[in-house]
Amino acid sequence: MYVTCTCAHAHTRAHTLAPHRQTRKCLTVAVHPQPYHFVSVAGNFCQIKAWKAGHKGECAAAAAADHMRVLEMLRQLADDASDWRGVAAQEPAARSVAAAVRTSMPDKAAWVYCTLGIAYRSLGNLPKAIEYHEEHLTFSKELGNRAWEGQAYGNLGNVCWARGDNLKAIEYHEQDLAIAKEVGDRAGEGQACANLGIVYHAVGDYSKAIEYHEQDLAIAKEVGDRVEEGQSYGNLGIVYHSLGHYCRAIAHHAKNLAIAKEEGDEVGECLAYGNLGLAYHSVGDYSEAIEYHAKHLAMKKKVGDRAGEGGAYANLGIVYHSLGDYSKAMEYESLRLAIAKEVGDRAGEGGAYGNLALAYRALGDFSKAIEYELLHLAIAKEVGDRPAEGRAYGSLGNAYHAQHLAIAKELGDQAGKGQAEGILGTCHMHSNEFDKAVAYFEAQHALALSLKLARMQSDAAMDMGIALTLDVRAARAARLGSATDDDQGPGPHSHSLASACLNDRVSEAAKWLQAAFDGGHNFAKLHLARLTFDAGQEDAALAHLKEHLSWRVRRDRDICAGCGQMRGTPSPVLCAGMAPRSEKAPMLTCSGCRVAKFCSADHQKMASKKAALGGSLRTGRHKDICRILSKWRGVVKDGVAPDSCTADLVAFLQQ
Repeated sequence: MYVTCTCAHAHTRAHTLAPHRQTRKCLTVAVHPQPYHFVSVAGNFCQIKAWKAGHKGECAAAAAADHMRVLEMLRQLADDASDWRGVAAQEPAARSVAAAVRTSMPDKAAWVYCTLGIAYRSLGNLPKAIEYHEEHLTFSKELGNRAWEGQAYGNLGNVCWARGDNLKAIEYHEQDLAIAKEVGDRAGEGQACANLGIVYHAVGDYSKAIEYHEQDLAIAKEVGDRVEEGQSYGNLGIVYHSLGHYCRAIAHHAKNLAIAKEEGDEVGECLAYGNLGLAYHSVGDYSEAIEYHAKHLAMKKKVGDRAGEGGAYANLGIVYHSLGDYSKAMEYESLRLAIAKEVGDRAGEGGAYGNLALAYRALGDFSKAIEYELLHLAIAKEVGDRPAEGRAYGSLGNAYHAQHLAIAKELGDQAGKGQAEGILGTCHMHSNEFDKAVAYFEAQHALALSLKLARMQSDAAMDMGIALTLDVRAARAARLGSATDDDQGPGPHSHSLASACLNDRVSEAAKWLQAAFDGGHNFAKLHLARLTFDAGQEDAALAHLKEHLSWRVRRDRDICAGCGQMRGTPSPVLCAGMAPRSEKAPMLTCSGCRVAKFCSADHQKMASKKAALGGSLRTGRHKDICRILSKWRGVVKDGVAPDSCTADLVAFLQQ
């Protein structure tokens, strides 16, 4: 730790042995009346002045050496080890150095303020980060250094983005961009474009995000910055991931990885592994996702980045959660939690609590889930992380979903707003409040359409179609329950259901389910079959059901019916830029239908859960369709006549 010079350094002992010390003895006789003493006194005063000058010079040199030692220590902690906790521990010394060198070495003082701001942002202490970046900005303005001013605006924008204040972040990054253009800093201009792309991605304006990242990419190529070029590909990959264009995302991350390896950019290589892991997780190739996340983790361990190591554990935990291996997921999240506490990463600590809450909820331990989610919420409020606060409210249940939506609106987080509307719609659908559910799904679909989010559009269409179908079925049950025996007709396909009051609802549901099918939701055909059967259109219903069953027989051989994981195939690539699927892994085959596959016995149970217990309304329960899958397998595989299954198909639709 730095100590201010008060003549307590080792070099002071050398002063006490020097001839200058004798000057003090001569001062005791300086008042003697004899003339020669006056001459001597004059000489002694010269000696005193020389001693003082020498002492000050040596002290100044020693202080400067101490300053440089502190600055070098900070540089090593920040640049070489990314030890932000270590940087924060040096805060008092660093502040003293910055104050001492503001005039003599203003560039060093500015660097200290900037580095402390970055350290506190990395540790999740956003108020302290803002304090130092604002000090950096003020100092830069005092000096009239526009380049430093732009850097300060950029860092303030990054902190505002981290705390969810995206509109303010855009304002700061636009000021950074304007200054970079003014001073002719093309590299800085590219970085400002990258930051604007990141913030526009955060608010769900993906078109703007792509526009800025492509500008960054063009500038990186122009100035020959291969590392920045790779990062631009990575940022574009993240946006395409959010758009649901997973093939394009993987292709861009693969380019990022190739450039990072070529340039020896270990940081970029590590990030590319993590992003590839996330992308493969989204396409359901969990084996590939685990492989990339493991590489990400290994690199973080290699460079000693404990905070990054915690993030890698979190990503692995999320994959195992998707696999239904909640024990393994909790193991990784617990490792992440321990590291977050160790390095003082409060935001990371909160995220770990949130993911642990999800695991406990999946295991049915709701009291523990609420306990951890409340810890997540408290930390999000403490560090000023509004997006995390919104997610915590969303996870806590129906009472908090409205708060999740309100925060997303407040932050201008359009994608988050759409997610909250979808969650609220699902909650109302599970509560049989179909009109409210449809209203939320319509709002979600309109927002997704405006943002060009294809995946969210198809999800909203699917959920809206299901809600309308359930509403039609409820109305049918109510009509049949209130009718006399003579009025009930021959069964579920009676003309009473096709009355004018339900025709519009049926047409609307069919429209949305068809849109969902066109958007990639193959299970929409199953719901169309039920809907049209209930509307008295038996032939159309059977056609929809047969198409769905044929798809299931073909599809189910390499996808777990419980967790949705894609397993290995004879190895065609999934799409351009993507690696082949992992090799064929052993799976359990359902003994009843001989079609459905499962990763494990637990996943087989998962596939037959009721919706109220965590099952899926979109896919339905496997146990309900198992028998007719077995029948239809005979049609597809063994040449059994389709008409021989008609009675079984009708019985299924009558359930």
